[in-house]
Amino acid sequence: MGAFTEYQNSIDGSTGKKYLMDYLNKTDPLFEKYLDGRVREASKVGALPGQLLQSFSNTARKGKKIRGTLVTLGYRAAGGTDEE
Repeated sequence: MGAFTEYQNSIDGSTGKKYLMDYLNKTDPLFEKYLDGRVREASKVGALPGQLLQSFSNTARKGKKIRGTLVTLGYRAAGGTDEE
């Protein structure tokens, strides 16, 4: 069952918070790398596209990112095992 089994024993506020933090620790570096690459690409097109995407990127980095966490949680609850 992989890493998900440690979360199955009790579902309370602290367990959910730990799951979210674990998810963010895994995905934030990937998200940062992706957004930085898109900003660089947009900046090659022109200053305005680069600035617009940088503004979007700054806002997106501050997001709660709960949707991805819930999708991953649902996948694992349904028996999914792929960690990537």
